Amino acid sequence: MNEKWTNRIRIALIFILSVLFIVSVGMIAVHLVTGAKEQSAFDSLAQQIVAAPAEQSDSAPSGPNYDPLKAQNSDFAGWLYLNGTKLNYPVMYTPNDPHYYLRRNFSKEYSLSGTPFIDGSSSPGSANVLIHGHNMKNGTMFNPILQYQHEEFWTKHPIIEFDTPQQTGKYEVVGAFFTKIYPPEQQGVFRYEQYAGLNDAESYNRYVSSVKELSRYNTGVYPQYGTQLITLSTCDNITDDGRFIVVAARQSS
Repeated sequence: MNEKWTNRIRIALIFILSVLFIVSVGMIAVHLVTGAKEQSAFDSLAQQIVAAPAEQSDSAPSGPNYDPLKAQNSDFAGWLYLNGTKLNYPVMYTPNDPHYYLRRNFSKEYSLSGTPFIDGSSSPGSANVLIHGHNMKNGTMFNPILQYQHEEFWTKHPIIEFDTPQQTGKYEVVGAFFTKIYPPEQQGVFRYEQYAGLNDAESYNRYVSSVKELSRYNTGVYPQYGTQLITLSTCDNITDDGRFIVVAARQSS
């Protein structure tokens, strides 16, 4: 091959790599802008939550009022909040189409981030409320719960708040662990998703025992049957079908 053709090939390769670089940068920019826009919409929803007036005019407000959000979207089932992080989102519940909000925002429009939603096997009133959310690279949605793999983070954030339109709730972290969605034929594995909507003491105790065994550290929280649990699930972005799970138990009022 003569020098002339070598130079042409070199120029062509440089051109192709330059185009690929520009396209990649453009895609990243679009992703960041889209993520920021979607997060801004959730921030606006958070600002609509106001304290409900107490029965007596001279009393302090009684707590958050979620009526405006419920009026906007009847699928609204609760609000999830983790102090000091970006985790501050509505939680949706569509039992007839559980994954409806996987890629939809609160207004039911397409959204890359989606909106956290309750698994179809449980409900807002279940003994174990399984809530799914995306692990977004921009640090939004359920990305913050990945920090619970570190004991130091748990010591600073032992409480997760989950309110429903009917009542507020504070939940103490029981355990946090990595797992995955295992294929149906695999035996002898813990399938956390099968414990959504626990309805008997035996299953409840077995679930708590497995969570404590798999947890990356001991939180000292051992809930008893009758105490509601929330299970937060997100992709770990490490292994195929990998998940990171955080389980928390409702504090007695």
